[in-house]
Amino acid sequence: MKIIKTAKYKINDDLREKISELEHKQWMHWAKDILKEENISKEREERWKKDFISYKELSEEVKDFDRDWADKVIKIIKTAKYAQLKEVKLRGILKKTKDNFVYLDISNDIINGFISILDDEGINKPPYNLKSFNNVGAHISVIGIDEYKNNEIKEIKEIGQEFNFVLKDLKTTNPKGWDEMKKIYFLRVDAPELEELRNKYKLSKLIEGHDFHITIGVEKK
Repeated sequence: MKIIKTAKYKINDDLREKISELEHKQWMHWAKDILKEENISKEREERWKKDFISYKELSEEVKDFDRDWADKVIKIIKTAKYAQLKEVKLRGILKKTKDNFVYLDISNDIINGFISILDDEGINKPPYNLKSFNNVGAHISVIGIDEYKNNEIKEIKEIGQEFNFVLKDLKTTNPKGWDEMKKIYFLRVDAPELEELRNKYKLSKLIEGHDFHITIGVEKK
């Protein structure tokens, strides 16, 4: 039996600086709009305009102000644990490989974003170019090759259509039967539309009894 654990999160210094830089850019957009629309004192206007420069050119004192905001954002991320994403419907396109593996093709940005905040060293992106990953990019498995064959499915009419899904939580497992991997990181997703699709083709609610998920990282032994 596989042991599923909730993954931990971290925010490194590089990400903190990226958030700080983004905060500075957002502030500049806001400040410029305010100067156009409202009566601002000359003193404040001059003070603001001095900081209408790139983040790298800012003094450390001003950067620290942005970093304070970044720390607040970080606390929200750690506390919410992606709660903000749970209310957002994401989409993917249903595709099928030549050997009849049916999957929902999704953006690789999901993987890139989550890898940056995992609390384990030595994490790599999934080897999607390997046969064990069906030679496809970031995806949600929908119908396995054996399922397709054993249930004598001749055609999936929904290939090419969009399906919605919602992120649930980030988990880890120590896979059995995959000797070269120590740990796998994956995002569980809620995908009622995919459940309905499987039901339409007389398949069980979930693929091989597993929750719909996105493998986002692997840790080699």
